[in-house]
Amino acid sequence: DHYPVYWSEGDCIAINGQASDEILIDESNRSTATFKASSELKRPYHITYPYSEGVSPNVIFPAEQNYTEGTFAQGYAPMCGYAENNGDNVVLKHLVGVIRLPIKASQEGITLAKVVITSLNGTKISGEFAVDCISGALVAASNTSNKITYTLPDNFTLSTNKESIFHITIPAVEVGDCTLELIESSGKKMTCSWSAKSVKAGIVREFKTLTYKQGTVGALAPMVSEEDTLVFCPSVIDGYVKDTNGKPISGVAVSDGFSVTATDSDGYYQLDPPKDCRYIYISIPSEYEVPTNEFGQPCFYKPYPGSAGNYDFTLTPLAGGKEKKFALFSFADPQVSKASAYSRLMNEAIPEIYAHSQALEAQGITCYGITLGDIISNSDSTNTGAYRDDMRDAFSI
Repeated sequence: DHYPVYWSEGDCIAINGQASDEILIDESNRSTATFKASSELKRPYHITYPYSEGVSPNVIFPAEQNYTEGTFAQGYAPMCGYAENNGDNVVLKHLVGVIRLPIKASQEGITLAKVVITSLNGTKISGEFAVDCISGALVAASNTSNKITYTLPDNFTLSTNKESIFHITIPAVEVGDCTLELIESSGKKMTCSWSAKSVKAGIVREFKTLTYKQGTVGALAPMVSEEDTLVFCPSVIDGYVKDTNGKPISGVAVSDGFSVTATDSDGYYQLDPPKDCRYIYISIPSEYEVPTNEFGQPCFYKPYPGSAGNYDFTLTPLAGGKEKKFALFSFADPQVSKASAYSRLMNEAIPEIYAHSQALEAQGITCYGITLGDIISNSDSTNTGAYRDDMRDAFSI
């Protein structure tokens, strides 16, 4: 009940709008590939596929799609991904849904030229779109259209007893009511009404067989199933928690913020995150170090962009085993929004905390710090307000 999606020769991804080098495909497993950045990159990383010169980091949903037997053509299914830190796993999130349309002819000799899908309320379904790489939200940008034209090879003849299968990609936006026109080489056509409300990113919607009849107007036959079962990749995520020696760690709590599971004897877990999930994280057992990145931030979580993937965690055992004594510093509600507040933090609070922690460390007492929220003042929910990076650096001292 899944459709495999493979990389293609010549594929590139865009990272913060910059093109990667061309893909290196693992020929033994064409679902695996390597992309190398062609220049130095700065975090966070906003990733889009495919790279389009003069367009990236925006994405293009082609207004002209060409028939490809058994699938859709290269570049017709844009994706996006996001990572905050070096070393984070990135899962590319699909931005299109696919309709699988089987078509037969009512009589022999019908030569079909194209299929045209038109949004009746004017919703843009092709052209250039801006994309939020964290959420996958799309906004029409420029050169957009409410039509998609799916073009067939010359002299493409429909059969009366064998289906021709078309796969047409549609951006995962609120499309609404549409018309679907099957147009012959002669200009004659069949027009069907259709509601595209069920288009979802990463989902293949299979329709019942449509029999082409010249000059008729009707409704597109119902889909075989409204269930979200025919997908590009499974929605369930999984992974392993192991130590730096490769030893599985059992009983580790893993959560998506809505439900919690525990790793088994192999260190393995599975979760099925809801659509509102933002992160996958673990509770670090007391016998292990808190992993940190180059900024001193704890790395007990990985961003979840909304699609399937492997989320593995590697932990380092504490040299002396489980700690019997430690000091915990907690910070709450600095809400820094102006230079004077940041200056007081850096010139008064941070030096005093640092000196105290150094004195404790000299006594062999490990020190930990935790921030309890309201670190900066935001005008929205994107955590991009002023002083965000400054505060990260302050707490990393």
